Amino acid sequence: MPSKDSRSRSLSASSILSIRRNTITLDGEWGQCLGTIDRHGTAMLFGPSGSGKSNAAMALAKELTAFGTVLFLSLEEGFSVSFQNTLRRHGMIECGTRFQALDKCSKEELNTRLFKKGSAEFIFIDSIQAFKMRIRDYEFLKAQYPNKLIILISRAKGKEPWGDAAKEILYDVGIKIWVEGGVASTRGRFFGPTGKAVIWPDKAFDYYGKLTSNEGDE
Repeated sequence: MPSKDSRSRSLSASSILSIRRNTITLDGEWGQCLGTIDRHGTAMLFGPSGSGKSNAAMALAKELTAFGTVLFLSLEEGFSVSFQNTLRRHGMIECGTRFQALDKCSKEELNTRLFKKGSAEFIFIDSIQAFKMRIRDYEFLKAQYPNKLIILISRAKGKEPWGDAAKEILYDVGIKIWVEGGVASTRGRFFGPTGKAVIWPDKAFDYYGKLTSNEGDE
């Protein structure tokens, strides 16, 4: 028979609700989409090519610089003209040193960087596929760095993340965000008032306007 010390202690709803969580209350479009989230954990943004994933990730990165330092691994685009344009579009220069980016980073280098005292609290990896992330790599980062928020960006095939590892990771992350036509929609455990964030208004108007017109013609 297990000892008293080894048994789990059940809690009432009142006791559970009295537990203080380390949270972040997001503002603007991300506040509408996600509301208040856990400060630490894992997240995934995913969507088809050209959907606005990079813009959604950058918009979220800028929002998070209000709470700490962001490290953005731009492994898909590098420091290309398109990445520079995304930085300009979201006014990332305003973030100063709270936003840092790398165009190349191995798994070993990332671990070395995150292990250092005072390293970035919010980590963006763009993308799972470019990083060649396996499920054990994800599990290692999650277990090794419980005091960070790790945001993964993934390509998609249809309505699912592309690749077996990305699909498996999606089931585990706490924050799931689908991006399509310049609009980010929550699919996870966190919901703001609308569950959506219009990240790229011009693209969203063009995409959904045409979609509505095409549906009306059928």
